[in-house]
Amino acid sequence: MLHERPDERDSQVMILWGCPQCGFSAKVRGDLPVHCKCGLSSMPEGSPIPPGVARRGFNYIMAYFRWRGAGKPQRSDEHVEALRAVCRECEYFDGKICTHMECGCKVDGPSVFGDKLRWSTEKCPVGNWPETS
Repeated sequence: MLHERPDERDSQVMILWGCPQCGFSAKVRGDLPVHCKCGLSSMPEGSPIPPGVARRGFNYIMAYFRWRGAGKPQRSDEHVEALRAVCRECEYFDGKICTHMECGCKVDGPSVFGDKLRWSTEKCPVGNWPETS
């Protein structure tokens, strides 16, 4: 169930989303998918299912050990920004993270744990990044 109303803080349309399965409700930006605690989603049928917190954590840990084992090689600031631009145009980008099951990167800047886009050992799971490091 969706109810649109403008938010006073900015010009973006905020949506009050109510889960028809469990009754959970949340006020969210209208252009982002909603993922309920019960597993239901506002994403259209056939949309990619984003990785959960556990899967994102697993993906991050595996990436960290690859990066650490290779001697912690880093990409330049310019290269990282070019990769971010590619990610923002990707079908798996939901406005915050890559929703591909093998990724889950926080695209718009580093997380508190680090920036996987900066680690030159990492690759796009669908092959959208250029091969240069």
